[in-house]
Amino acid sequence: MTAAGEFPLIVYGYAHSAEEFISRNAPIGWIPIQPIFMNLVGVGLTAKAPHPNAARLLVEFLTSKEGQAIISSMHRVRRVRMFPQTRLA
Repeated sequence: MTAAGEFPLIVYGYAHSAEEFISRNAPIGWIPIQPIFMNLVGVGLTAKAPHPNAARLLVEFLTSKEGQAIISSMHRVRRVRMFPQTRLA
């Protein structure tokens, strides 16, 4: 209902959701506030993965510049600073 312009303010929301609604011409906007609260999502590899090499490739892709560009293209906030790529052992 917020995206339809029925409420003047939302206190808690996701930036990626707002960006998606804005891209669909919803009558909304958003501004970042301080402090910024984040919901961190991790990616990891379990010790006994059934296909550990495939899992390693997926983790490497998700943390690569290309993977982060895809995440950004879905209006998701990616990590701010790219760190040097390291191969998973």
